[in-house]
Amino acid sequence: MDELDAATLPVETIRRTVQAVCEVLGAPFLNKNVMLSVHMRLLDSLFPDCLFAHLRRDPVDRIRSILRARANEQGPRTRREWWSVKPRDWQRYQDASHPVQAAAQVLHLHRDVSRDVDHMVAQRCVVVDYADRCANPRATMNQIGEFLESGGVSLSDHADVPDRFREPSKHVTNSGGDAEIREALIQVESGIR
Repeated sequence: MDELDAATLPVETIRRTVQAVCEVLGAPFLNKNVMLSVHMRLLDSLFPDCLFAHLRRDPVDRIRSILRARANEQGPRTRREWWSVKPRDWQRYQDASHPVQAAAQVLHLHRDVSRDVDHMVAQRCVVVDYADRCANPRATMNQIGEFLESGGVSLSDHADVPDRFREPSKHVTNSGGDAEIREALIQVESGIR
């Protein structure tokens, strides 16, 4: 959905609901949900002062993560079933192998998010690198904190931040290895151009 879909939604109810959550929590509303990544322009139109954080991660690592989730029975078992968020062009890959579907999901979502971020004011989006977040969470929290405060959000620390986070395993179970992932990336990239 994008800003054109706002006319079909109960906009005031959505705004009042988010405001009520903020009042109950006594804090700004923060939501980390990959499903919202395909609705950024709609959110921007519903909440004109909202801020966005874009977490960038190595595409191969993201594909591994999707394939691991599918292999661990958290995702669909057949090719025609999609796992998690659907990019705008997901139907083109509905019958593709799981590595190709995962590559399409990663590359197309990145394209969709980049396009939507370009549509908005750049000062309202911070880009965070996943590897940096794992290696130095405090620096990442400071980066996000400075961004939020520059957008008018007041913050306070409520918990300690670990020195590091361990990055997920590079191992993919029952879904092919890096060679198959890289081949899937090449196949999808050639179709995007």
